[in-house]
Amino acid sequence: MRRTTRFTAVCVTLTAVLLTGCGGEDGAAGSSPAASALPSIDAAADTAALATVEQTAEPGTAPVLGFTAPLRVTGPVARVMQPGAGEVIEVNRAVVADVVTVNGSDGTEEGNTYDGSPQILMTDEANMPGALLDVLVGAQVGARLLLASPVAEDETTLWAFEIESVLDVPVQAEGTEARLQPGLPVVDHADSATTDVRMPVIVPADGPPPEELVVQPLLIGAGQPVTADSSLVVQVAGSLWDGTQFQNTWEEGAGKPIVLSGAIEGWRQGLLGQTIGSRVMLVVPPELAWGDDGRGDLIPAGSTLVYVIDILAGI
Repeated sequence: MRRTTRFTAVCVTLTAVLLTGCGGEDGAAGSSPAASALPSIDAAADTAALATVEQTAEPGTAPVLGFTAPLRVTGPVARVMQPGAGEVIEVNRAVVADVVTVNGSDGTEEGNTYDGSPQILMTDEANMPGALLDVLVGAQVGARLLLASPVAEDETTLWAFEIESVLDVPVQAEGTEARLQPGLPVVDHADSATTDVRMPVIVPADGPPPEELVVQPLLIGAGQPVTADSSLVVQVAGSLWDGTQFQNTWEEGAGKPIVLSGAIEGWRQGLLGQTIGSRVMLVVPPELAWGDDGRGDLIPAGSTLVYVIDILAGI
């Protein structure tokens, strides 16, 4: 596996940057530009601006973007820079892509996966801006795409993608059942409104939470082990120790792409070495999660968190 670069540090996962701000694995957003702080969208001008960008690249190498700076757009806009010749990309698929990010103000490169690990993108509305989804679905593997979006007032970022492959992503984990430790929450199941499978539901345990990280495999998959720089597609149910739910990606339908190195410490430790295809319960003490600060209104300060994670795919 290729080494991780600073690309993940600048929070390039599209969901994090363009839909919810630079958040962690739990989908809780950091600060993101308020809509009121951005100008009204001029789609025609944005399309014209993106059309001025030129790209020079050989297959498998990072592109060089040429444009007159500053380049600014008022809303997300995307185009196909070079068609591909491989598999046609459909909706609700996991796409592996190399990405370069460029600052539209001065043309400087802000991140690059070509020397590190490619990213996984999910082609659905929950995980991808509509402008990119519109040009990616129907394109073919090998295509190069360009996306521009405002990230702050008078500040635009460009993302240049090269589509490497499409991953098969199962709807849920499947594997050998593991022996459960006593005293942990129980995993029940309930019907999902958005998928055809029964999603896991966390039933709280009695007594105080454990003080250390607990890693409890529930189903052991047959895939490759997760590494520190893995990009993954997961489904997640998350609750406080008392059973109060704060996250359930099953209710959104599609899996969630994450970069493990950008997750909370409890995930980085707990998922390391687990195999693709597994379902894992993590009981994460506060110091390996959000500590004394908490996370928004859903995760109070000092909370022990319980996650049930299906590791559906990964690279």
